Amino acid sequence: MTLFVAPIVEGATEEHCFKIILSRIWRELLAGGEREELCVLEPNPANRSSLVKNDHPEMVQKVEQSFPL
Repeated sequence: MTLFVAPIVEGATEEHCFKIILSRIWRELLAGGEREELCVLEPNPANRSSLVKNDHPEMVQKVEQSFPL
């Protein structure tokens, strides 16, 4: 089974680092590579205000963009 992760990030630094960091944590700290494969999708950038405020409409849009039906 493959575990899919669709990151929503704040800025360019997170966009470039997230896949590397998450893959390393998955493999080295959680030993996830022994159980199932990890697939990190392309990060979806968002404004900080949409990430920290409850029920912010942009956050809902970002989640929907990350996991289309």
